[in-house]
Amino acid sequence: MISRRLIAMAVGLAVALCGCGQQMHSPTLLSSPAQTHTLVLQVNRNLSRNVLVCVDEFADAVEQMSGGALTVDVQLGYPNDTTVSREEADMVLLNNAQIARADRLFAMFSLPFLFDNGHHMTSALNSEEVRQILEQRLSEKGIFPMVAFYNGSSHLVTGGQELRTATDFRGVTAAMSVGSADESAVFQALGVRVLPYTSALRLGERVELSTEDGKSESVSVSAIEVTLDQVLSLEHSSGRVRFINSYHRMEPLWLFMSSQSFGQLTSWEQAVLLESCAGLTAGMEERRSVREAGLREQIRAREIPEVDVERLAIAGVLYGKNGQGTDLYTPPDYFDPRVYQLVQRFE
Repeated sequence: MISRRLIAMAVGLAVALCGCGQQMHSPTLLSSPAQTHTLVLQVNRNLSRNVLVCVDEFADAVEQMSGGALTVDVQLGYPNDTTVSREEADMVLLNNAQIARADRLFAMFSLPFLFDNGHHMTSALNSEEVRQILEQRLSEKGIFPMVAFYNGSSHLVTGGQELRTATDFRGVTAAMSVGSADESAVFQALGVRVLPYTSALRLGERVELSTEDGKSESVSVSAIEVTLDQVLSLEHSSGRVRFINSYHRMEPLWLFMSSQSFGQLTSWEQAVLLESCAGLTAGMEERRSVREAGLREQIRAREIPEVDVERLAIAGVLYGKNGQGTDLYTPPDYFDPRVYQLVQRFE
């Protein structure tokens, strides 16, 4: 049986460590079973080096804490939402789009303006209340959610225009590499004209758009979606660039385990695994925090103005206070108001 007390303890530790951004060094647990138990963890070989390094550190921590009684065999491949249910691995690291194929509820976590930043996302998705809902939703598929990680976000740059409030987005023409029509619909509800992103587009460039009456209209590209890595290398046709710190689209990574495999572990082994998950969360947070701080310092050194959006107010305009939607926007069917309300309680 899965011990919810153990889960809450380990996840609480993970969230606390994410807040302080320090690597966890856990002592080896004193008592251990005599037999060695090996778990297979399959991860996508295309993940970033930082993620792969943290996964290897996670495997090392499990072995160290258990005194070698519990080990993790990390295998590179191309896992998906059926990997653990087909018993191809005991654990799997998936991006949000992959697990959304198993349960569409997860697709809501990719919708714009749900989270303030990476810490907010990690705290909310690893909270006991949200975990209980996700665990219940995935139980019939034999998938047990271990922990969620922040893995970066998209932002916006403009040719000088501030995008701070919901009304500031009205009339903006934005080139965006949105992952789905539902994500694009959120910006369209704010009055944004969404263009498919291509590397050839520049801020201030004029493009022809088809109108509803079949005619064409010439519009200027006033915003482009970027990651932090792209801000400094972005080419643009105008001399001014403003960085919009929007955190508008995040794609969390998830560590899942076969419910059967987890249930077969002893309570001691479960404790080792869950505490090691806390260390994995802290390690990933530390590496990403250092990297993003360096990029932001370079942005400031280039004297690129930065604007923080009023995220919670924008979310209220779109999703409403209780996540039921508004006259401006109706959330998709998979959007769970209960989960939305829980997420907004965290900062």
